[in-house]
Amino acid sequence: MAIEVEPKHPFACHGKFFTRKGEKIFFKAIRLNGLKTPLNFEAKLSLLKRLDKLKAAHTTGLILAQEHADAVLDLASQAGLPALVELEVARDELLNPAAMRAAIERIGHLLALFTGRAGLAGYIIKGSVEQDAIRAHGLERVRRSLARLIARIRECDERALVAVRHRADTRALALLDEDFIYADVPPLDPVELREYLLTLHNIAEARPLVVEFGNASPGQDEAVEVAFGSGAAGVVAQPVPA
Repeated sequence: MAIEVEPKHPFACHGKFFTRKGEKIFFKAIRLNGLKTPLNFEAKLSLLKRLDKLKAAHTTGLILAQEHADAVLDLASQAGLPALVELEVARDELLNPAAMRAAIERIGHLLALFTGRAGLAGYIIKGSVEQDAIRAHGLERVRRSLARLIARIRECDERALVAVRHRADTRALALLDEDFIYADVPPLDPVELREYLLTLHNIAEARPLVVEFGNASPGQDEAVEVAFGSGAAGVVAQPVPA
């Protein structure tokens, strides 16, 4: 008798791309800005309508700030939009061992709210540390702190994907522990963007690459096309104003 093996998680990495329920998807995500939580009944209905419209416009995922995630994850699941929750880690927490221990405990309590929620795809660690601080304290110290955070997240939720949010000046912090590479992309022309994406693919190696563009700009649609055309598994971008 054949036994069906349930996948580890409905949203997963498969080579350079993501799969959802076993099928390849392109992660076309936005950040939900302007949310005020907690949400009352009317606000939940309004947000669910907004999420349905986003899905109809070919959005396939969300990026949620940690303070909004508890209120939004179940609605995201109803709308069929997997969400990555961004966890904020302060500069001093990454650089000071005692503060790092406190951060690990804090994040453990926070993840207790999210683990097992149907709308959750994974986590992004946003560490606010400048290049000067990395030089002063040592690259390996920061990388060790990030590795400890990733390990703590896996202890709390072994099914969720985990990545660090990288900037152009902090790409050297990338770790093999990350399930995918998530990187902010500065404003670049198409040729420069292709070259920059190539450097990110070299860091990602066989893992998916997700890139985030900042404020919406007239050339953003072309940049998104370049990103997907260059092999990105996901793009995070705000809608361009009409």
